[in-house]
Amino acid sequence: MTLWEHLLTITRRMLREPREAAAELIGLEFRLDVLLSAFIAMIAVSIIATEPLLKATAQLFPAEPLPPLLRAIGSAFGGLAIVWVLWKAGGRIGGRATFDQILLGFVLLEVVFIVGIVGLLLLIVAVPTLAGIIALAFVFYWVWMMCNVIAELHGFPSAWKALGLIVVSWVVVNYASILVLDLLSNLVGGPSNV
Repeated sequence: MTLWEHLLTITRRMLREPREAAAELIGLEFRLDVLLSAFIAMIAVSIIATEPLLKATAQLFPAEPLPPLLRAIGSAFGGLAIVWVLWKAGGRIGGRATFDQILLGFVLLEVVFIVGIVGLLLLIVAVPTLAGIIALAFVFYWVWMMCNVIAELHGFPSAWKALGLIVVSWVVVNYASILVLDLLSNLVGGPSNV
């Protein structure tokens, strides 16, 4: 079995046993350039997969979605920022994961999320009345998987501690992005649209 086949097996196992799958990730070693390439590929696939969903929601909401390239750049910086905060903040509260381990776990979780989004797009076409309920259930299930993966990578005994870390990471990164966008808009001379 090649390393990539092993990663696919781990990703499928993550759906049923996220902590056990994450424990297998700890032993894997990848060069950082390989992980960053996988991260960039995942961002590209994510942008392509979510484009139909954004086109559909653009009819419901008056705001125009960002162009795909800008969304890709924002997603890449935002994703790396979340990984960095999960790594640093987790280490401050007793976590033992490395940046590479958190990045690998994040990429695999995002792959699961992308597959879920594609499934939800198909479900919207097939059974639109159930799509909202299933989408909500999927998001809760995905967050549960993420909590367990981060807990295992950091060595936390409970996924609740990882949930707190994830929430804090998302809040910090989103707040920082608002500040950066506001600063950039002031430098360019236009009002912030945030």
